[in-house]
Amino acid sequence: MKQKIIAAASLALTAFALGAFAGESEKTYIVANSAAPDSVALAESYAKQRGVPNGNIIALDLPKKMHISAGEYFERLENPLMEKLSAAGALKAEKTGKKIFGGRDEMKFSSHDIDYIILMRGVPVGILPSEGKGGLKTDAASVDSELSARFAPAQTRDGFIKNPIYGAFKEADQFKRLGILRVFRLDGPARSDVEKIIQSGLRAEKSGLRGRAYIDKSLFAKPGDEMLDKSAEILDKLNFDLSIDSEKPLFDFDKRMDAAAFYFGWYANNPQKYFADKNFKLADGAVCVHIFSFSAHNMADARQWTPRFAQLGALFAAGNVFEPYLALTHNTAALSLAIARGMSLGEAAYAAQPALGWQTVNVGDPLARPMSRNLSEQLKDIAQGRVDELSQYSVIRAMNAAEKQKGTNAAISLGKAFLEKLDAKYALLWRLSQAYAKAGQAQTAVQTAEEAAKSGLCKRPDLQGLAMEIAEFLAANSAGESAMKIYDNLAEARGDMPFCEVLAKRAKEASEKCGVQMPERLRGIEARVAKYNADLAERKRLAEEKNAQK
Repeated sequence: MKQKIIAAASLALTAFALGAFAGESEKTYIVANSAAPDSVALAESYAKQRGVPNGNIIALDLPKKMHISAGEYFERLENPLMEKLSAAGALKAEKTGKKIFGGRDEMKFSSHDIDYIILMRGVPVGILPSEGKGGLKTDAASVDSELSARFAPAQTRDGFIKNPIYGAFKEADQFKRLGILRVFRLDGPARSDVEKIIQSGLRAEKSGLRGRAYIDKSLFAKPGDEMLDKSAEILDKLNFDLSIDSEKPLFDFDKRMDAAAFYFGWYANNPQKYFADKNFKLADGAVCVHIFSFSAHNMADARQWTPRFAQLGALFAAGNVFEPYLALTHNTAALSLAIARGMSLGEAAYAAQPALGWQTVNVGDPLARPMSRNLSEQLKDIAQGRVDELSQYSVIRAMNAAEKQKGTNAAISLGKAFLEKLDAKYALLWRLSQAYAKAGQAQTAVQTAEEAAKSGLCKRPDLQGLAMEIAEFLAANSAGESAMKIYDNLAEARGDMPFCEVLAKRAKEASEKCGVQMPERLRGIEARVAKYNADLAERKRLAEEKNAQK
C-alpha cells in the first residue's frame, strides 16, 4: 500500500460534485443463472420491488460453481451477455469477428445506456488465474470487476486498470462515456439472505439510515488505519455516534456493537466476536467493509466476511475474491463521503473503488439511497408518533450535533424532550447519562445509566457490549452493586467461553475496584475460565515437549 494512494483519495474526496446522478430502474439489468435454483426467481422478485422491467432480466445458462476459468467466463457469461445487451439496445458495440484474450469477442465500443448490471445469487463470483500468472500481473479477477472493465479505455487482462471514475463525479453520465459498466451483486449463503438485503434497503430508504458507526482499526499497516481515521472523521461530521477500537484485536464483547449502521474494520481472516454470533444483528441499511484479502472468495460461506455481512442483512458489503492488495481495495473514506452526500450505493461504491478488472465485489442494492431521508425528517417522524427501536439513534445524532453547536446542556435538553415519545430508549438513556457526567451531574448520570440497564440489554447479543460499558461506568462511579448485578445478568444469559473470558475479567476488575463481592454465578464462571486457560497451557506445554523430542 502506498501513502500517495491515500493522499490522492483524500484530495479526490473534496472534489465530489454535488449533482450526483441517479441510477434508474429502467436502465438496470439483472443477470441470473438459469441453471441455479432460485436465481431467476430472486431476479424477478427484486425487479418487481425496485421497478426494473421484467424484460431487463437476462437469464444465462452458467456453470453452477463459484469460480470459473477465463474460457468459461467468456463463452458462457461475458460474450452472451454483451449480445443480449446489444439486442436490447442498451449497448452499442460492433463485433469485429475476432477473439482476444483467449476467448473475448472483440467489439468496437460506441456507447451504452446501462446504469447498473446486477448479478444475482447463482452467478459465479471469480475467474481463475492462468498458470504462471500471479501478484499484480495475475489475470485472476472477480467476475463483477472484469465485467466493469469490459469497455474501459485501457484494455488488459493482466493485473488491474485504474478506475477512471474513482473519486470523480463531474458529469452525470461520465461512466457511460468512458465505457464503464457498474456491476453489483445480490448474493449470500442462502436465498433468504438476498431477500434480507432487499428489504433492508427498502426500510432504510423509508426511515433514513439510523444507528451508530464503528471503526475497527488493527495497527496492521499505517495506511489502512489512516484511511479508517479519515472515515471516522467523515462519519463524526455527520454526527453519527461513533466507537473507535484502536487495538489490534477486533471489537471485543466488553465494547458496544448495538445498531451498527456503519462498520469499517480490518484485519481478521474470518468473522469473529460479535460477527460470529448467530443472533447478532445490524441496523437497517447497514454499510459494512472488513478489509481482508479473500473476504468474498466464496459467497456461499458465512465463515467469510462478505457473505456473513450479507447473511446479517447488510445493505452494502464490499469484498475481494482473490488477493487485491490494500491500495486497490475499496476506500472507506471515499465511500463514507459519497453516501453522506446522498448518492446511491451504486454511485458511492464506484467512487470508492480504485481499480477495475481486479478482485473487488459490491454486494448489495445499487439503487438504494440510505441517506435519502435526512435527520430533520427523522425527528419529525418521532414527533408524529412514527417510532421504532432505531428511532432513539436519530435523537442521539441530533444530540451530538447540538452538543457541538451549543454545548452539553443543549444536548441534554434535546434528548430529554424526546424521551417520552419513544418506547425503546436504552441507548438514548445511556447517551444522556454520558452527557450528565460531562456536565458534572454525577448522581443523575448514575441514575440514568441504571435506568438504561433495566431494558433487557443482557439478553441480546447486539446489546450485551452496551450493558458491559454501562457496568464499567457504574463501577467507576461508586455504584458497584448495580454494576455487579449487570455482570451477573450477563452471566445468566450467556455461557460461551470467548464471552465468559471477557465477562470474568471485567467483573473481577469491578469487584476489586468497588470492594463488592462477585455473586456465586460469576465466581463459577471465573473458575471455569481459569480451568480452561490452565488446560490450554498444559496442552501447549505437552505439544512443545513432544516437538522438542523429535
